[in-house]
Amino acid sequence: MGAVRLAIVLFVAAIAALALALLVRSMTAARKPAPVVAVAEPVQPMTRVLVAKQDLKVADRISADNVGWEPWPSNSVSAIYITGGVVATQASLTATAANAVENVARGDQALQSLAGVLVREPIAKGEPLVQSKLVRGDGSFMAVKLPKGMRAMSIPVNAESDAGGFVLPGDQVDVVLSLKNQGGAGPDAARAPSSRLVMRNIKVLAIDQNTEPKAQQAAMVGSTATLEIPEDDIDALARAKTQGDLALVLRSYADAAGPSGRVGPPASLDLGDVVRVYRSGQVTEVRVAR
Repeated sequence: MGAVRLAIVLFVAAIAALALALLVRSMTAARKPAPVVAVAEPVQPMTRVLVAKQDLKVADRISADNVGWEPWPSNSVSAIYITGGVVATQASLTATAANAVENVARGDQALQSLAGVLVREPIAKGEPLVQSKLVRGDGSFMAVKLPKGMRAMSIPVNAESDAGGFVLPGDQVDVVLSLKNQGGAGPDAARAPSSRLVMRNIKVLAIDQNTEPKAQQAAMVGSTATLEIPEDDIDALARAKTQGDLALVLRSYADAAGPSGRVGPPASLDLGDVVRVYRSGQVTEVRVAR
């Protein structure tokens, strides 16, 4: 009887343990959090914006090499940016191939229309392009290139008067005025030729219509040199052109940081009056010092 009673106790204990295990399992399952279902975020609209691939300086020309398209959040695209179509919206993700080709073509046309346009204000790398910083037309090139307060003025030159043709656009020069014997009678006939420095450290903008030398070009002989002159010094150079021959003296790059402009006060270029002497039907001009 003792063995039977023990077996019954063990059987009841086993049943109780199994029931407890099932109860605990059911309670744990009830407390388990429901699986999280990921909700896809809506695709943010993106617009192609034309940006600079590198730093662009004043008078640089726009080309496919220095600008390109970048995706830009559509909600932050300014109305003044140059755009080339939407590139990522929920609709465009399921767009047809024809629509995609049309989108690219629209951007290509916008870029082609800007080829050769001049930069009027500096544009940093990665900065969106805006029309206010660009200018169209070759006729505006020199006006864009000139800094504020400077003027472009041309003087005649030749191989002898521009350092043998070694003066190139971008170089700094001094301008020398040479006065020859006027050939008059009396004391004026013996007057020796003279020369003086009238302008110093002046930038050469162009030789003829060339604003920059060709690759590996060491010399450039032309008939006209266009110089960058401070506004207040225009009259000095204009007077010097009427008083004798002008020559350009090439400056070293090491001296390009010095002062620039006319040498001496304005009156220093007043070299006297020209008197016409009529003799036997011949007219001779004699400069008379004041």
